[in-house]
Amino acid sequence: MKSSLGSNIHQQLHSMKHVDVLVGIPSFNNEKTILGVLKTVDRGLSEYFPKSKSVIMVSDGNSTDSTLDIAFDKFKSVSSEKVCTTYRGMAGKGMALRAIMEAARILKAKVLMLFDADLKSITPEWLRDLGQPLLDGKFDFITPYYVRDYRDGTITNLITYPLTRALYGQRLRQPIGGDFGMRAPLVRYFLDWAYWDNNVSRFGIDIWMTTIAANESFRTGQCFLGVKDHDSRRPDQLGPMFRQVLSTSFRLMERYCHKWEMVKESRDIPFVNAPYDVTPPKLTIGKDDYFARYMESSVNLMKIWKDILRAGTFTQVKKANVSGMFSADIWTRIVYDFASVYHSWKKDRFKLVGLITPFYYARLDAFLKECEQLGTEEAVKRQAEVFEENKNYLIEHWEN
Repeated sequence: MKSSLGSNIHQQLHSMKHVDVLVGIPSFNNEKTILGVLKTVDRGLSEYFPKSKSVIMVSDGNSTDSTLDIAFDKFKSVSSEKVCTTYRGMAGKGMALRAIMEAARILKAKVLMLFDADLKSITPEWLRDLGQPLLDGKFDFITPYYVRDYRDGTITNLITYPLTRALYGQRLRQPIGGDFGMRAPLVRYFLDWAYWDNNVSRFGIDIWMTTIAANESFRTGQCFLGVKDHDSRRPDQLGPMFRQVLSTSFRLMERYCHKWEMVKESRDIPFVNAPYDVTPPKLTIGKDDYFARYMESSVNLMKIWKDILRAGTFTQVKKANVSGMFSADIWTRIVYDFASVYHSWKKDRFKLVGLITPFYYARLDAFLKECEQLGTEEAVKRQAEVFEENKNYLIEHWEN
């Protein structure tokens, strides 16, 4: 695979001596938040890693606003060297992170931390809590753990957390959280991995990293980062991300089926720091009738769904269309049916995954109501348990 870094950046990186810590920030049109993120990262490095040689890198996706200009001209680091670049290759978060990983390998960085450029809640302590356990050699890969409004992180709550827990036995609450830490051996492992397709190059990157780390004997941990406040989008604006994440998840299910078929139960993953009570800010997004959105799509898709879903699942879907309530059980069976069909599908797999999107809206409608009744974490927990309880259903039909 061609380098995601230009020759000038290669020269700049090779001119630097080896570093202890590299902090990478993938960006795209984040002019309102990038400076605050950079200043906070700089403070965290100067306060908590004063004896470590560090570099801050912005990997930009050819922003059309002033993001890169701000990073170049307005940010002056007091603790670290700075690298700002527009990465090469396909536009997407995955390619932005690949460029950062390439830089980490060139710099021989012991630790790589990644933070999204749209963060509003990042603090210097995030760097301390995420980075120090890695420098101490206690973990290889650390995922974030946030407290979020129940309408935020819907792909995590409905797909990636319950799948990661049920399939691979690891209760990593935010497997696509965006703010990660890893040690050098894992960075090299990611870069040497042959499977880096279009979905991984875009929003599939986070679940790709988490799934590989969970399955390849790397030591995983969770870091409590308190509230996540960022530029949230409405769930109905997440269609491309949903398809890229789920496509990546399904493909990795094929890669690791020999492992997840043997996993009988899930386990808690240790925290690298102590969680504390905090209340997330409420999102200011308007409400939407997601079930009505689903029903509108179902008019033209029922015949297609009948050919994809198993007979029992399709019967449940028809009943749910009448009741207006898509339970966790129905949703789980739909996901598992699509995963099994994906495994044997010979045509356009991305289009196949797109056919799940209306079901995502139907389940989201019911899930949001469950969160209001039970609380977010209880609703998430109960749904994840259903994914585990129905795992034998997946195993039975995986090869059929």
